[in-house]
Amino acid sequence: TEKLEYIPDEQHHAYRKYDKLYMIDVDGTNCRLIDHVLIHDKEIDRPQFSYNGSRIIFSAKGKNEYWTIYEYDRDEKTITRLFEPKADCLRPAYSPDDRYIAYVTRFYNHNEIVIYDSENPDRIIYLTNNDFSDDYPVWAPVYDEEIQSDIIGIKSKIAFVSKPDFKE
Repeated sequence: TEKLEYIPDEQHHAYRKYDKLYMIDVDGTNCRLIDHVLIHDKEIDRPQFSYNGSRIIFSAKGKNEYWTIYEYDRDEKTITRLFEPKADCLRPAYSPDDRYIAYVTRFYNHNEIVIYDSENPDRIIYLTNNDFSDDYPVWAPVYDEEIQSDIIGIKSKIAFVSKPDFKE
């Protein structure tokens, strides 16, 4: 079975099945296929709702293409490719303010975490650059009692999996 992603109001799920993207009410009714020419016949990975629930972000890959990040606007019923990738870009996750998107890309044969700024698309923040394979980023808000840094101006924190990249 496919993992279901909850919308923040907990009234809907987003999921992928057989390389198609769907949204369904939590009671199991009103299942809707989300389809668009940009993602038709592409493999879909890890759909995630924005924190305000208005958008779904996911990665998709067609034959002989890089994994690319797309965003579905629930109100407009449109899908947009966020940028033209130069390598695989997958497993996107929204920041709590929905401005930033952390995602995974491949550098030098292992995964790294990168942050995309939706208000300044030319600004790419390379969060990791190491000899580990970093994957599955998730965001969480920063609480007042936590230590904070204003170096990159993001008021949230990111967790991700980091494992040694074993080479033969």
